[in-house]
Amino acid sequence: MKTCVKALCMTLALTAVLSIGLSAHAISYTDSSQIQYKTAVGVMTGTGIVSGYTDGSFRPKDSVTREQATKLLSYAVLGEDAVSRLPRQDTGFSDVPAARWSAPYVNWCRQNGLIDGMGDGTFDPEGPVTGFQLAKMLLRAVGYGQNGEYTSSSWELTAAKDGFAKGIFAGIANSNPDKAVSREDAAFYIFNTITKLEKVVYDKPSDKYVPADGTDAIDNTLGASVYGIVTTGSGATTIHGTVTANSANGEKGTTVSGIQYSYETGASYLGHRVTVYTNGKAEPKGRIYYIADESTAVELKSAISGKDFFKTTFGENISVAPDVLVYDETGSLSEAKSIPSFDLQTGAAPAGSYVLNAGVITAYIPRFEEFAAVVGETKDGKVRIGETDYPVDSVYCESGEVNCGDIVLARMIGKTLNIRPAVSFTGELTKAEAEKDGTINYFVLGAELRSTSIRVEGATGNVIPAIGGQYRFYLDSNGDVVAILPAA
Repeated sequence: MKTCVKALCMTLALTAVLSIGLSAHAISYTDSSQIQYKTAVGVMTGTGIVSGYTDGSFRPKDSVTREQATKLLSYAVLGEDAVSRLPRQDTGFSDVPAARWSAPYVNWCRQNGLIDGMGDGTFDPEGPVTGFQLAKMLLRAVGYGQNGEYTSSSWELTAAKDGFAKGIFAGIANSNPDKAVSREDAAFYIFNTITKLEKVVYDKPSDKYVPADGTDAIDNTLGASVYGIVTTGSGATTIHGTVTANSANGEKGTTVSGIQYSYETGASYLGHRVTVYTNGKAEPKGRIYYIADESTAVELKSAISGKDFFKTTFGENISVAPDVLVYDETGSLSEAKSIPSFDLQTGAAPAGSYVLNAGVITAYIPRFEEFAAVVGETKDGKVRIGETDYPVDSVYCESGEVNCGDIVLARMIGKTLNIRPAVSFTGELTKAEAEKDGTINYFVLGAELRSTSIRVEGATGNVIPAIGGQYRFYLDSNGDVVAILPAA
């Protein structure tokens, strides 16, 4: 039996990144497209405060239970190492015995005044927690609540008011803190808390909360003291810059404004403005928690011309940065300072990817030639893609799991072959029509598909389909057919 490439993308991602500078694992969930607060979830995952499920998903819309909230709080306040040493003992709640998985977290939160029970000796561990309830816990975690403001009958109103005033809910969208908090909302609230809220103590003579470190600088947050994350001021450990190279073209991880990090971002981050969240330490204790993408991208599959089409594609009031990064057809930075054949006045734009930051085009990457190929066996550190053997560490899988025999779409960017699974579906061919240029239009499941001239390298089962037959159709990035195989 031939050796197949199981979970090729994971294997390639791990072998392609060199250990240069700070190190971290890239964060990728199978349902990442459904996550609204990507930066918050990314940083919280990198710190270990939140985690995904064994199937690779994050499930951002799932509700958080009361006992799950105690685990999040424990990690946010103590950090991974300290949490791992929490003792397993009686919690004081009849429904959370010492043997329950959450007992160490519930017990620590109870002992430190971060949570309350139900008033009858129970905790209701599987009950939902609302955004306001979580905000109260987080406010207590940084020092508020020492004057009893969250114990009266109006505690929820006070917690809601403080949560908004102090920035826990800053940037909230499409969520209601009065309802059961979702996993991504919880990550968002905790991210805001540990990066924005200074730890405080209650000063009884003045009846005020004052910074715990006696200064006005926002550098004594939980993020700073526990994880080394400082987002403002001269001591900031976050790094802002542009991705000029990455593991999909530089083979040395991700380069941000001249600094190389062994953190996987991939081809899609090339030219993007990003923020690197780190603990601010050098090796061997240095750590990257997350690289947050702050740009948007517009991809043109073919050149356009005309103001109306241009506005539809890019939107209104688009400008070009004076320091726009222009890449050549190999994926390397070009000496050019302007985008070839790009004209704001006439609305002309060549094919390729445009990176925008706040409505300003900051980078342009030309469209690389794409080809379709079959993944072959891996042997002696090389994997066969189509009819060519590539070193494993020079192949980068953009997304999905790729196995031996799969048809992929590939582009050579610099010295790295970027691959991704070709979209495919099975259906009955109901009609086929040939055009004068030799293009064939296939009609399947009510859709009209065009054949493409792209040759599928390494394919052995390509067939000439018969009307009424069941086939699997593979498509390129334009939605054209690159391969037709008999349905299994």
